[in-house]
Amino acid sequence: MIALCMNTPGMDEVQWMTHEYGKKYPGAGWMRCLPILFQGGIPRFVDGKNALHRGNDLGVQADQFIVIQEENNPYGQELVRLGADPRVLICLESPIYASSFYDKIPQYFKHRLLFGEGTEHVYFPSFDQEDLQKPVPWNDRKFLCMVMANKHYKMLGDVPGESFKTALKTQLHDYRYEAINYFFDKPGFDLYGKGWPSAEYWPLSREIIGDKLNTIRNYKFSLCFENGSYPGYATEKIIDCFASGVIPVYKGAPDVTKYIDPDLFIDANQFKSFEAMEDYLRHAASDPVFDSMSTYGQKWLMSDAGQRFNNKQFAHHILELCA
Repeated sequence: MIALCMNTPGMDEVQWMTHEYGKKYPGAGWMRCLPILFQGGIPRFVDGKNALHRGNDLGVQADQFIVIQEENNPYGQELVRLGADPRVLICLESPIYASSFYDKIPQYFKHRLLFGEGTEHVYFPSFDQEDLQKPVPWNDRKFLCMVMANKHYKMLGDVPGESFKTALKTQLHDYRYEAINYFFDKPGFDLYGKGWPSAEYWPLSREIIGDKLNTIRNYKFSLCFENGSYPGYATEKIIDCFASGVIPVYKGAPDVTKYIDPDLFIDANQFKSFEAMEDYLRHAASDPVFDSMSTYGQKWLMSDAGQRFNNKQFAHHILELCA
């Protein structure tokens, strides 16, 4: 039996088997594909908490579990201590928010799917094929959006460990806030995300209502900046843009073109200022070349390279590692 020792909320309530769960928590959508792909039924998979506390009820001893663990999940750690098979270790987070994990990555897992380290690179599981949005006609779209919660590394306080200190050297939180400060009162810009101050200070800020992909598909461009510039760290932020048909203005992984076709996004690093970025985007908004470019992302997601970010493909790979 496989124990899914993940850190997302509600794992012990079997919510992870629903499509809604995967939409709510980026990087969690692949889990619901496991029972479908296995064809052996749901009982082969159980969350870490129930594996640890109800293993006897399920007729399985701790040393009979195969552990798939996210970062330093405590249930996975305890199952391994009791003799379970440490098979797959996964981290989909940057060192800014998972510094304690990066400070001491468990080496006893057979397969370690991580950004920039481990036994193989992890492709952030980001989309389901049925969720791809029908493109909105280019001339019917608004100009520019950004989806970002009001989260900054300074809100974390003093974080011990070397990984956090190292990650701060290439953090992009400050850059994202600078972008918001520049664009928030510019015509055609909308900011989406949780936790922003009152409308008096951020009149364009709002929370996503309903589906993120269905919201951003109504824009030509989206500012798409990762938490940090970390090797291999390309997340759902850019894949969501492709799935919805919006062109991402991307800043993040320095080696992003190893994983994503450079013709699919606008590289924010080429601009010396936000004024230059805005000027470029204003001209691009009326250029038919970019109208065509907005449809390429979805086509790329259907390619072998794009399918590496597919939830079903990710789940299939996990099952292969557990075979």
